[in-house]
Amino acid sequence: GGGGVGQVNAVAAALATKLAGLAGSTGVYNTLAKPGAAFPYVVFALSSGASEDTNTKDGDRLLYDVKAIDNALSPKAAGDIAALVDAALHLQSLSITGWTCVQVRRVARFTYFDGEAWHVGGTYEVLTEKS
Repeated sequence: GGGGVGQVNAVAAALATKLAGLAGSTGVYNTLAKPGAAFPYVVFALSSGASEDTNTKDGDRLLYDVKAIDNALSPKAAGDIAALVDAALHLQSLSITGWTCVQVRRVARFTYFDGEAWHVGGTYEVLTEKS
């Protein structure tokens, strides 16, 4: 364990790279979209993290909420982008500078409307160990 801020930054960079250019999305943002960002877009945010024994080394288990956000009348466009996010992340690898990606897997799905926009996505567990 003990990855800290450097590890979180490295995972964020890996996620941004992996999710860049998904069909239908206007951009990918860490934690919050930029003000005035055009819909639909993807946001990922660290929701929690903990030390984890990976059976080979001490590692870290980081949970990220990754979602497509769209202000359309229906969640269809956000759902289509969320499906591409899932294909890019679930049981796929990430190239994380200074760390080994042991596994990425979806552990939850969600769809909700916040009064202004649809949020469709999932929570992804990123299991890492020091390279």
